[in-house]
Parts: sequence; C-alpha cells; structure tokens
Amino acid sequence: MQATGMLPVAGSTRLAATRVVPRHLAFVDRRAIAVRAAPATTTQQADPWLKVVEAEKKGEVVEVVVKSFNKGGLVCNLGELRAFVPYNQLAADTLKKGHAGDMSFLLGRKLRARVVSVDLQSARREIVLSQKKAVLGEALKGLAVGDEVSGVVAGVEEYGAFVTLDAPAGVSGLVHKSELSWEKFTRVDDVVKKGQRVRVKVHDVDASKCRLNLSLKRMTPDPLSQGLDNAEWGPTGAVPPAIQSLVDRLKGAAGVTDVMYTRQANDPHHVSQELQVFMSKAGPGSGARDGFLVVARLGSTLQELQVSSTLARDEFKTVLQSIK
Repeated sequence: MQATGMLPVAGSTRLAATRVVPRHLAFVDRRAIAVRAAPATTTQQADPWLKVVEAEKKGEVVEVVVKSFNKGGLVCNLGELRAFVPYNQLAADTLKKGHAGDMSFLLGRKLRARVVSVDLQSARREIVLSQKKAVLGEALKGLAVGDEVSGVVAGVEEYGAFVTLDAPAGVSGLVHKSELSWEKFTRVDDVVKKGQRVRVKVHDVDASKCRLNLSLKRMTPDPLSQGLDNAEWGPTGAVPPAIQSLVDRLKGAAGVTDVMYTRQANDPHHVSQELQVFMSKAGPGSGARDGFLVVARLGSTLQELQVSSTLARDEFKTVLQSIK
C-alpha cells in the first residue's frame, strides 16, 4: 500500500481519516495543543499578587503572620508573600504593648490589616499594610449618618478641625470648615480651639475608605431655613443673577420639564452670603400645583420656584445637589 498519510483500521481494508503527523513537526504541534488547552484564567486565579491588588482596590482586610521587625516596622507573611506594616500604621493598643520599641511579643502572632499599597513596578515588589485602618474600618461600621457623638478637637487646620471621638475609642473625623457654623467666620479657630470638647453629628461615613466626616453646625437648626416660614411673601420682582443662573441650569436638567417663578420675599433678619437652595413644602399663598417647590436664598432675597418634573423626590434632590 502506498503512503497516503492515512492509517488502516484493524480488521478492515478501509482507511480511517486519521492524519499522520510528520515526525519533525510532532513536538511543536503537541506544545501548541497544550498551550491552547490551558485555561487562560488559571495563572491569574493562582497568582497571589493579583489577589493582593484586588484586596487593595476593595479595601479588604487580610490576615498576616509577624515574622520579624526592624527600625521601620513589622515584616509579615501574607500567604507566600512578604508584607510590611510601618510602626505608624499599627493600632494604638498594639503600640502600647511594645516596651521601648521592642516588638518581639508580636513574633509568630497573627494580625488583621488592610492593604494600603501594592508596588508591582519596582525591582522589589512591596506590599504595605495598615492595622490602624483595619481597626478604624471596623469601628466605623458602628456609626451611621445622623448619629450624635462627643469628642475633643485634636487639631485645627485651614480647611477644618479634626475631632477624636470618645467612642469608638481612637476614631477621629474631620469637621470641614463648611460644617463648623451657620454663622459667617474667617478662621477655623474662631469657632473651635484645639483641646476643646465638642458634640458633633456624623455627616458622612464610609468604612471601606476609612472616612468619617462630622458636622458641628448641624447640631442646631439652620436659622436661614427656619426663617422661610416667617417671611412676608409677595410677587416676584428683580431676580438676582445667581438665582437666574440656577433657574437656567434647572431648566436644562434631565427630568425637569418646566421652572416657573411663583413668589418672592425679602428677609433682612436672615442674610445668606452664598446661594442656598431648599426643597420647600407648599404653604398658604404658594404657587404649588404639581412637581416640587424650591426656595433659593441669596443675601436677603428669597425666591420661590415651581418645578415641574417627571422625577421622584429623591431623584430630584440629587439633581438639586448637582447643580447648586
């Protein structure tokens, strides 16, 4: 039988359609087949570095074992990888247990820490962890927007004041200068001083980002919004340019079909230095029919607006916040 590149099937004179691979190509073809057969995600799933990068992105807490320490911090095992916890990223309780900088009591112990940075670009790949942020993140899960808490002003900066809370212990938050007072002021330390005890309200909290924003002014009602009910309303007169600009932006917002001027008031007892916008309830003499009532305040001028919209109330609030 002539060589045709086909192999005979046992017990038959017919030829099976099995191609003979030339010997000099057999090794190359098998390698190509093996490469194609390997799942593309196997290496990614097994690569511990990719897992650590993902943990950093998600703000996840990992468990490590302390292997040694040096003048900068703790060297730890994170699975098969090495990681570093600087001393300034250790929780306060952990630092207190170290006598004169001796951290030998931690050797072999497990710590829970948050991945704060992963450097894959340098020759020495590095993972930096923070036990402090892991503890803070857990503590912040117990706080909610609107909670009232007490603490001490730990520091004053141009942009606000830092307050260390009584509880949870060791947790600090920022009172941005815009959340210090309803009254106009020039310097942050005109409102609060370092070491001063204060009671503040949780304004925003994000445990995954270890962020806590506090408000001092929201401990009391906004005097400007309180003045809305007592204002003497009349027909709309001259409209300040900033309020006109607000109306123009509202008209261009998605979901808003119309904006109408309804009534205006002058309130010299409550003067706003910047444009303020409130969603208002319909009251006697208002022009409300459907949609939403909005009151814009600038200086002593109060301008009521009737906004027709297809949006739900919460959706419309989001629109207002984005264009103010």
